[in-house]
Amino acid sequence: MSAAEERDSLLRLNQAAELIQVRPAYLATEIRRGRLAAYRIGREWRVSRKQLDEWLRMVESRSKVA
Repeated sequence: MSAAEERDSLLRLNQAAELIQVRPAYLATEIRRGRLAAYRIGREWRVSRKQLDEWLRMVESRSKVA
């Protein structure tokens, strides 16, 4: 898999949570609040790696102390 394909791949919620070391419930809350874009496929939520990276940058920028 190329780097571009890996960035665009869809992750299950538990995979995304494990990747960034948070609980899946936290990501589910962010999805419900509209802060993290996700796709519902059947009964599972999927998050694109690209969207996850963008969300992480947004969270990081909000948490910086001036």
